[in-house]
Amino acid sequence: MAMWTQVQKLPEELQKRVHLIYNDHFPYEVRSLLSEWIESQPWTKIEYDNPEHEKFAANLVSALIHELNRISVTIENNSLKFKLEQVAHNFRMNYAHDPINLVRIVNHCLNNESKILQSAQNYLSSMDTKPIINETYQDIYPEISKIRNLIQESEQFLRRLNQDQEQLILRYQDRNKCSAIAQANNNSVERAKLLKNLEQIDLTLRSESENVMKDRAVLVERCREALNRLSIVQSRVLDTELERWRRGQQLAGNGVSYDGYSLDDIQDWCEGLAELTWQTRVHIKRLQIMCQNYSATQYVTDSLFGLVDLSTTLLHRLVKSTFVIEKQPPQVMKTNTRFTATVRLLVGGKLNVHMTPPSVSVFIISEHQASILGAEPNNLIIPHNESAAGEILNNTGIMEYHSATKQLSAHFRNMQLKKIKRTEKKGTESVMDEKFALLFFSRFNICGGELGDIQVRTFSLPVVVIVHGNQEPHAHATITWDNAFAEPGRTSFAVPDKVPFIRVGEVLSQKFIASVGYGLSDDNLRFLAAKALRTSNVPDLGTLISWSQFSKEPLPERNFTFWEWFYAILKVTKEHLRNLWNDKTIIGFIWRKQAEEMLASCQLGTFLLRFSDSELGGLTVAWKSKSADGTSDEYFMLQPFVSRDFQIRGLADRLNDLKHLTFLYPDIPKDAAFSKYYTPLGDNSKTATGYVKPYLVICVPGLSGPSYDSYPNTPQSTLHPHSPSDTSSMHYETSNSQMESNCTPVKNGNHVDAAESYSMMDLIQVNDNIPIDFFDFQHKQ
Repeated sequence: MAMWTQVQKLPEELQKRVHLIYNDHFPYEVRSLLSEWIESQPWTKIEYDNPEHEKFAANLVSALIHELNRISVTIENNSLKFKLEQVAHNFRMNYAHDPINLVRIVNHCLNNESKILQSAQNYLSSMDTKPIINETYQDIYPEISKIRNLIQESEQFLRRLNQDQEQLILRYQDRNKCSAIAQANNNSVERAKLLKNLEQIDLTLRSESENVMKDRAVLVERCREALNRLSIVQSRVLDTELERWRRGQQLAGNGVSYDGYSLDDIQDWCEGLAELTWQTRVHIKRLQIMCQNYSATQYVTDSLFGLVDLSTTLLHRLVKSTFVIEKQPPQVMKTNTRFTATVRLLVGGKLNVHMTPPSVSVFIISEHQASILGAEPNNLIIPHNESAAGEILNNTGIMEYHSATKQLSAHFRNMQLKKIKRTEKKGTESVMDEKFALLFFSRFNICGGELGDIQVRTFSLPVVVIVHGNQEPHAHATITWDNAFAEPGRTSFAVPDKVPFIRVGEVLSQKFIASVGYGLSDDNLRFLAAKALRTSNVPDLGTLISWSQFSKEPLPERNFTFWEWFYAILKVTKEHLRNLWNDKTIIGFIWRKQAEEMLASCQLGTFLLRFSDSELGGLTVAWKSKSADGTSDEYFMLQPFVSRDFQIRGLADRLNDLKHLTFLYPDIPKDAAFSKYYTPLGDNSKTATGYVKPYLVICVPGLSGPSYDSYPNTPQSTLHPHSPSDTSSMHYETSNSQMESNCTPVKNGNHVDAAESYSMMDLIQVNDNIPIDFFDFQHKQ
């Protein structure tokens, strides 16, 4: 169901909240009239910091203006018609040169609308259904509301107290005048009467003065209560929810989806805390002035100074903690390659930081520097370019305030790491084990500098710097381990050396879910555990695996590590086998012997697909067939296909070529499993250049090749036997096809003897416009 349709079914109270989301920057009427069109557009796919997406955004904004103009013609209400025309004009004037900003506004509105929908669960047609808000909303929003009511009551109380004190001061002045008159009066009778009246005035003033003193003490306690409650909520927001968001951001680097509160939610809370803390601080300051105008007890005076300090501390922490990296830089960073990042101050709008826009500087620091700065949060020493661990181009930016989204942020769109300073390596350490971080730093004042000069800084997630693409797999291993197993409050960037494999398995499965769509089964994880732990038995998934076993030590009889093997499989599956993996046609993670055991009970021609143990990123086909003499069952495995093979011809088409493969394990007809992925063959017509397009077809020596009709006038040729017991005929496909024979069968777990290479050269001339082609077929060892 469309989101706008769901909004219309919400209770009136929630519909009002939706209405408040939209303003002059993106009017409610536009959202309502173009609801279907708006929801069908790819707003979320546009990256604000990607210059290549600016043209995409411009086209989207132009389409929005076109839709507004189109629908305004059909509207009979002149007032609404005029408004839509005016909105279209404003969009054209304001966003023609800045389309990304309008995309940002639309995304912000749709996200907030979605949050309101999510807060209401299973709304039915009855209007008395209550939205179900989760626990955090139940805790934070009501508490902030209660504190706001408390502060509003304190505001009224303070106003009355100020009036009472002013009246008291005036009465003291009147009393002093009466006293002066009494002292100057020489008539004893009248003087006595005046003095008696003065005594009554003094009693009244004393009583009123005591009431003022008591009210001051009450107000002090109200302010203390407000600040204490604000401190509790602030700790909940910063230490729990914001840290959970940061952790979610880190896990997102491993492909884990984040289902917690968005940064906009947290900003709403933080802005509320900043506003209420500042209001309480103003009350305290006003009370201090009142105490200066009329004497106060030492307790009240000292308490007020303490409360001012407490409010300052709360505001300082709120500002420093809400300087966050909204968009992280890449965690595997290549030198001389452009990258982006975005920082945001969640309370900048409420505290008017944008009135004097601060600049932000970015430095890259080493793990040692990060640990020193992290251990001393109050240390104001910030590295300069000379002391940093490298040089970053375009490393300064200005924080800009977006009034529509109420966000104060700085976007770095064209940073580039020019050089890096490495530390000396020990033992088996490599440059791909070395972690750095980007440090974002800024300095500004709040509300006219009343809180002093505030310096803020925040660290990016750990990054690994590489200079060549072949370093990428190991660098990703370092980042994957850090993202998954970093402990809260750690010393930068310490991680455990050993973890239970079950946790590693969760990470590997999540990698598949994020990259391909379908995760790893329990059987897959048991296979991976045995392979990573170098055992032939099925291990306990709780067994500890070390970082060295994961990414440093080569697998037995191999020159690559467990991670390199897994990373290559993930990459080839993501790029070429995604649909087939999601269809569960690829078993993948099984041993060769296990594959033979599974095929043993199946009919001849049954095959399965498994990942190669020996070839990085390789996928092999195992199948059941008869021996050469037909007396026994045998099991064969093709030489593994790798990424470059799938770039030439997809897996489904390759399987279609191999007619001796008939059933996908256990008994699924091959065409039923793969036909939807077959590539239709073209006709024999000439292309614009006058040539007939050839098709590459695969066959296995010794087994029947594809049964295509030969092209007219094409001579048939028989391939020389691959071995004394194997013969193979290879036919040209209808359109002068090349025949690929690069897949060596493996018999009973061993490659068939391939000592003799073979080739075939056929002279083909379809017509005068087609040149003579020679096709060589060289067996791959």
